[in-house]
Amino acid sequence: MFVHVIVIGSSTAHILVNCIESLQDQGVDIRLSLIENINLSTNPDYDRLQSLTSQLDVTSWIRNTAPRGFSANNNAALANITEKASFVLFLNDDTVVHPGAIRHMARVLTEDPAIGMVGPRIVGTDGCGQDSVFLYPLGSQALLHALFGKRFSIASGHADSRSVWLSAACLMVRWATLKEIGGFDERFDPGYAEDTDFCYRAIKHGWKLVQCPDAVVTHIGGMSFGAQSPARYRLSYRGLFRFVAKWASTPGEVAIRAAWVVGSIARMLLSLMRELALGQRTFSKTRLYGAILLAALSRNDA
Repeated sequence: MFVHVIVIGSSTAHILVNCIESLQDQGVDIRLSLIENINLSTNPDYDRLQSLTSQLDVTSWIRNTAPRGFSANNNAALANITEKASFVLFLNDDTVVHPGAIRHMARVLTEDPAIGMVGPRIVGTDGCGQDSVFLYPLGSQALLHALFGKRFSIASGHADSRSVWLSAACLMVRWATLKEIGGFDERFDPGYAEDTDFCYRAIKHGWKLVQCPDAVVTHIGGMSFGAQSPARYRLSYRGLFRFVAKWASTPGEVAIRAAWVVGSIARMLLSLMRELALGQRTFSKTRLYGAILLAALSRNDA
């Protein structure tokens, strides 16, 4: 049994090195597919990266001439896998896998053949937990989130395993599940909500999704698309509305978009009044809510 790990290098060689280094001594046989989504060869840590990978079983190393999206990169790596793995691990480069985490996730899939995907417990660089298990942005939870800002992330073990999706910052998938549902939907590129769609397709095919608390991964976050900005918000909510357009009924999509329009306008006005009262003139929060509003109104994002 071995796990095939796919890592996309989209940040810096230093961050990628830390990620690859953490794959050593995981207690399970690993094959590695590495994608350079940006040119890292001029980075001071590139020599260290090459030295490190020489100690691992690297089955493919793709060097993109131009950046590609999350889905396209992972699909390209999947297409290059010639030897069937037991499990495939999709892993962001801005992560550090704690010792034994991959072994723990593989154990979960081995022990229960009904489980198609498993994620770790994800923490930030401060050691605090990050949201990584979510209810789908459909139905009543989507309306509550849109209108009142109620998030639909959940604590591990507090929802049925066929009602949640897992973050693809670190996501292990059974090979049989991949063969059944296929790869990521590239219409979500350059990123956001492709993992929501990926997990939803697994659910539709009857697979269970669970989190393994014994497996811990540190996630820096914000490295692929940068810090909070209207452009990043517009991109992330474009992904959300593409998911809704793909899976909700027409009346359901209309209701969810309308709820986001109402909720965004309300929060935008409240934020504007607060920023004016505080004498702020950058209107940073107001602009973020405005980006969500534009995404909700745009049919080009569906």
